[in-house]
Amino acid sequence: MKAGKFLLALVLFLLTGRSLFSFDYNFSAINDLIKSKDYKNAINLLLRTPQKDKFIYNKTGFCYYKLNMTVEAEKYYRKAIKSDANFATAYNNLGVLYYKNAKYDSALFYFKKALSKKTDYARVYINMANIFLERGKFVEAYRLYRKAREIDSQYVKERLTRKKALEKMEYLKEKYPDKKVIIQRAAYKIDGKI
Repeated sequence: MKAGKFLLALVLFLLTGRSLFSFDYNFSAINDLIKSKDYKNAINLLLRTPQKDKFIYNKTGFCYYKLNMTVEAEKYYRKAIKSDANFATAYNNLGVLYYKNAKYDSALFYFKKALSKKTDYARVYINMANIFLERGKFVEAYRLYRKAREIDSQYVKERLTRKKALEKMEYLKEKYPDKKVIIQRAAYKIDGKI
C-alpha cells in the first residue's frame, strides 16, 4: 500500500471514524449489483453509503428508474443536480425519465440543459433525435443522429444497430402511414449501409 493512500485512510478514519477501504468495497459491490440488475440491493447499499455526492444520487436515481419507481428516481436525479448544477448526466437521466413517460417537452428541456453543461454528449443527441422521430420530424432527427455520430461514432454504432434501426422504421411506417415512402427510403439506405 502506498504511503499516500494509507495516510489518507488514516486521516479519514481519525476524522470520521469510517474506513476509506470499506467505501471502496461498497462502491465496487454497488457497481456489481447494478451490472447484475439487482437494483433493490444496490439501492440498499447506496442509501447506506456514508458519502453522498452527485454520483451516489445519480446511481440511486438510476436504480429506482430501472425498478419503474419514477417518483423516487426523479427525486434522486434532482438531488444529483442540486449537488452539482453542472452535472450533465443527471439532466440527461431526468430527460430520459420524462421521455419514457411520453412527456416530450419536459424531456427536451432537460436534454437541452444537459447539452448546455456538456456540448459533446452524444447520448443526449440520440435521446433528442428519438423524440423528433416520435413526433414525425425526420429531418431534425436525422440531423441530431448525425451530430451524435460526429461526436462519438463508436457509441452511435453500438446504440443504433441495423436490426434496431429497421425495427424503428417498421414502427414509424405504422405510426405515420402518410410518410411511408420517406421511411421506406430511409430503411433502404439503412439496409444497404449498416
